[in-house]
Amino acid sequence: MSEREKEILTNIGNALRNMSDFDKGYLLGIAEANASKKKKAKKEEEKELALVQQ
Repeated sequence: MSEREKEILTNIGNALRNMSDFDKGYLLGIAEANASKKKKAKKEEEKELALVQQ
């Protein structure tokens, strides 16, 4: 993990202490949606690569 990533996580951790439960849930929802998008894009990329290699 890069220093920049560590800094971002530290800042998020500090911000979470002051957030309401609603805001925490909202942030979690955004993070899960982005992770899902990334996972789906990776699968699509792997499929395309497999088709090109055939």
